[in-house]
Amino acid sequence: MLTYDLSARGDCTRYMFLYEQIRADITHGLLPAHTKLPAKRAFAQHLGVSVITVENAYVQLASEGYIYSKPRQGFYVAKISVPPTLHNQTTTHTNTSVTVTKNWRINLSSNALPQGIFPYQTWLSTMRSVIADLDHQGPPDSEPFGCLPLRQAISEQLHTTRGMNVSANNIVVAAGSQILYNLLIQFLGRSAMYAVEDPGYPRLADIYSAHEVHTAHIPMDEHGIRTDILDMTGARIAHVMPSHQFPTGRITSVPRRYELLAWAASAPNRLIIEDDYDAEFRFSGPPLASLFSIDTTQSVIYMNTFSHTLGSLFRVGYMVLPDSLRDEFFEKMGFYSSTVSTVEQLTLAKFMRSGAYERHVNRLRKHHREVRDTLIDSFESTSLASPFRFVGSDAGLHCVLELTDSEHMPDGFTRNVSARLAQRGILLQPIDRYIRHENAKSSEGFVLQYSSLTVEQVRGFVREFMEVCEEEMFTSISK
Repeated sequence: MLTYDLSARGDCTRYMFLYEQIRADITHGLLPAHTKLPAKRAFAQHLGVSVITVENAYVQLASEGYIYSKPRQGFYVAKISVPPTLHNQTTTHTNTSVTVTKNWRINLSSNALPQGIFPYQTWLSTMRSVIADLDHQGPPDSEPFGCLPLRQAISEQLHTTRGMNVSANNIVVAAGSQILYNLLIQFLGRSAMYAVEDPGYPRLADIYSAHEVHTAHIPMDEHGIRTDILDMTGARIAHVMPSHQFPTGRITSVPRRYELLAWAASAPNRLIIEDDYDAEFRFSGPPLASLFSIDTTQSVIYMNTFSHTLGSLFRVGYMVLPDSLRDEFFEKMGFYSSTVSTVEQLTLAKFMRSGAYERHVNRLRKHHREVRDTLIDSFESTSLASPFRFVGSDAGLHCVLELTDSEHMPDGFTRNVSARLAQRGILLQPIDRYIRHENAKSSEGFVLQYSSLTVEQVRGFVREFMEVCEEEMFTSISK
């Protein structure tokens, strides 16, 4: 049965959110023509909503021609030969990920680790050693925001890899970035306005929406977030990804970084949350200095996660507080218990200090570089390569395949190509699915998250992508 996460609806009504999700699945090709939709009562019970919610969504879809009804049989998906173009329509939910249960042959919207690359045996032996130590010495003192050995290991890692000099006392460890977002919202307050980049990371915007905080979606240009627009919004907190923005892949320029810091310093209580989520993966040249390391006004909170290096099985993230916020944060939020088990924290600390973590990251970086190079080389060797270019491929685990001449491409080209690929079992999202508001401009293109793919899968994807592009262009010409 179809499954949708209604907690991501934000301010949208339940029936309208359900309508938008089903419509997106139909136009995206995930619900083929003549597919029978779930019975209203069973669907409502499955989603935990009222029958009238489902009925209103179905009526809206039927009135627009996306579905049709058969007497005493129910509703079915209508045949739509060419998916309608949605990129001129702007709602707050067009970027919500499709959650229809499906096993994708090739998934370019996943940040999972490739199989067979994580050293589980090394991790297991490290954990056994930690448990033996605990049996002999006893557990360390419980600390709400991370065991001291892990916070010290993170401090050393940041100094080595990012040139940051931070005290372990300023580090907060939690079970992933989402927990850290929640802690910060509680600490900084729901009355403040938070600014996020647009296009941006959908889950981040959904978390802010779920907490009912005022959120400003700030458009970007080639240098990063637009600080001129940011200044006009009245936002007090800016959540940015300067090292490798998702989904655009842009790296915030050095002048724009100082503009951001100047914005924070120009009014009381302004803060920047620097989300450095995939800083370990840079393939060309040295990394730019973090905002935290060049901030002289105590205005930056630095965040990172181990999810891209350890994988989603290990939910560990951390943030570094400036001295100006450290004591207040611990005083206000210290009633929480640690959200990461002590054994897991001590294992990770020992894993890092033994050099096993660095060896694993180096191996992972080599693998991702090979996959990225194969992706680029495979595209450039095809006859249809000229309308495309790669953006943001020098860092991180995703890049954008941008249309260089979108004005001469068929209307709705990226959405229709995405829908055709979905029918083949390939998940690839157009970048406009990550746009929240129409004032945010983005080039036409696709977001390629390649971290979970093998070299063979990349070659197969490029071949099928080009076939689908040819089909779409031929269909448009023949109309």
